Amino acid sequence: MIDLQSDFTRKTGKDGYEASRVQTALESVNALAAKAHASGVLVVSIRQVVTAALASFIGRILAGPEGIIGSPGISLDPRLDLKATRDFTKHRGMHSQIPN
Repeated sequence: MIDLQSDFTRKTGKDGYEASRVQTALESVNALAAKAHASGVLVVSIRQVVTAALASFIGRILAGPEGIIGSPGISLDPRLDLKATRDFTKHRGMHSQIPN
């Protein structure tokens, strides 16, 4: 699971996703993770956490607090029913889209 933090899944506006698409994507992730756990396959999460002071400052000005350390939405979306076997953080964003 990559970047399925509340900061990104609840985001609205220009860079946000349609709520129904987010819900569908989260349901798919839940189903796949349940199958993985049942099969003994590890499930990992990779969260974007910006920690550098300059990047945090610029990010807050340009995009808001999303993905910045200390943001209340830095944790995984609570609609995810799973526990990741391992949780990793990355410090650079990835531009991706939720598939149709």
